[in-house]
Amino acid sequence: MVNGKLEERMDTMCSYKHTHNGAVHIVVGDSVLTYNLITKKVETNVVLQVDNPMHIDLVEISFSNGLINTNTPDHPYYVKGKGWSSVNPKQTQQHYKMTVEQLEKGDVCLFYDRENKIILEIFITETVVVKENTQTYNLSKIANNNNYFANGILVHNKYNPENKNNDITKEE
Repeated sequence: MVNGKLEERMDTMCSYKHTHNGAVHIVVGDSVLTYNLITKKVETNVVLQVDNPMHIDLVEISFSNGLINTNTPDHPYYVKGKGWSSVNPKQTQQHYKMTVEQLEKGDVCLFYDRENKIILEIFITETVVVKENTQTYNLSKIANNNNYFANGILVHNKYNPENKNNDITKEE
């Protein structure tokens, strides 16, 4: 982890603009899709910082639509009815001072269908711990919102605590 930010493997990132040797790269200045939890609208915002540390402990999270995201176990996902949740809430609290719920099989996450421009609900079908030395990436600072869509699935970047949108944990 770098500077208290959450990371994912690059093949899980959300907006594919730059590539190098087949790998996807999002760079500062790129625009990515985020979600305003107050207005419940998808927004385009600019990436202000990207971190890319190495990690050995990862988790693969499989979803009902066939997607698999690979990320650190403390990376929060937005779960309907629970709010921000991670595979390892204790680690999320320790590293980022962010209280989250337990992410588990059956949880319903938000998925942005880019083709139809709508938010869909998908559920977690499986989580698997992966032990491999892997370069990870996080959009650690994004203008206006503290989240982004990784493979279309809403995740948190835990950057700007004074942003009121960041503080919403459960749907009202």
